[in-house]
Amino acid sequence: MRIDRAGVPFVACGLVPGVALVALGHPLAAAPFAALAGLFALFFRDPERRVPDVPGAVLAPADGRVLVAGPGRPRHGPSRRVAADQHLPVPG
Repeated sequence: MRIDRAGVPFVACGLVPGVALVALGHPLAAAPFAALAGLFALFFRDPERRVPDVPGAVLAPADGRVLVAGPGRPRHGPSRRVAADQHLPVPG
């Protein structure tokens, strides 16, 4: 699993104290730090993505699914709307 560069300091903030506590002989005290480092690693994971070779395709960020895509409500000019909730109507 690859971790985004921006997440490395967060993972390290949990991993470094955890490793230090294990080295000092306190593995139970290290467990919360290891869990925190693991959660940060999951949050900042950067998996390889396959982009479909389809004209006009919309790729969902953060492992989500695009359920609605279309024109938005133009408040300050033309816009596009992408939603992950199928109960939201697409204006048009």
